[in-house]
Amino acid sequence: MEAQLAPICDRVVPALRNHYGFNERPIRFCVTHQTADLEHGSRTLAVVERYTPDALRPRVIRAIREGTEKRWLYFDGVYVRHVLGYNLGNQAD
Repeated sequence: MEAQLAPICDRVVPALRNHYGFNERPIRFCVTHQTADLEHGSRTLAVVERYTPDALRPRVIRAIREGTEKRWLYFDGVYVRHVLGYNLGNQAD
């Protein structure tokens, strides 16, 4: 999951700065994760392989996969709401 965030932030940060005019403070999370997640994100599966008992490994891998899918669904929701302008019914206009 963490390995996904660095390339996402690589695309988001320039848009937030250049297109939307954000300064560094509001986007510091994304700026930090552009580099931080490159290192520890690439180690996730190695850590699971080394430290997760064999009996638990399928559940851990499934949880990682579900978390990854949820992150993409989150961005799908951002797109639907803010690009397409569709209110899903539970957001303030």
